[in-house]
Amino acid sequence: MSGQISDYKNLYLSGSLKKDIALFKDIFKKDVILRVKEISSNNGITLNCALVYMDGMTDSDQINEAIIRPLITVNATALDSDIADYIGKQLLFARDVKKLDNVAEILQGILYGEALLLIDGSRKALMMDVKGFRTRGISEPMEERILQGPREGFEEAGLLNLAMLRRKLLTPDLCIEMLRVGRRTSTAVFVCYLGTLANPKTVEEIKKRIGKIDISVFLIPTTL
Repeated sequence: MSGQISDYKNLYLSGSLKKDIALFKDIFKKDVILRVKEISSNNGITLNCALVYMDGMTDSDQINEAIIRPLITVNATALDSDIADYIGKQLLFARDVKKLDNVAEILQGILYGEALLLIDGSRKALMMDVKGFRTRGISEPMEERILQGPREGFEEAGLLNLAMLRRKLLTPDLCIEMLRVGRRTSTAVFVCYLGTLANPKTVEEIKKRIGKIDISVFLIPTTL
């Protein structure tokens, strides 16, 4: 894993779905909000694709209706010579569809909340604008008001908090690892850090101490 998007500026997609999926899984191997969904269709033509996106930063309705549904219900007898162009212009309903092959440019899109569609046999992938999440608005913390700077604060929804961090830190170096605490509640606890800056021993010690918490119910109060 690298800490800079620019480190991937000379890297391009291979055209092999298996290899390209492995590439992005390796880049985000310590990020639990990365989602990779493989899609196959044999209705008239054979399509093997994979959708890559960050959970909490995308609109699931748009993904299902504008991308997944058209791909699995396609009814055609032949593909255009440029399969990525054919899918982007004739199948998908997503807005702002771009063809990309450079990994650095693709990473910028994923980290900004866009979805990537990898296509088996094509060195070009499709990047689509499906940004969005449904929850209440982010507000300034009542107990930690500031005079300058962004007036945003964490709230109860863990996925929203992670998405907010992702929007602020547009780098593959941000690691998000999940632990479970509480024998009955199995509460998700997220450890976030920058991989190239954090001391690995310190990170492991933090996770070790959290893992030693032996409690039946783990609840975090929303007010003090």
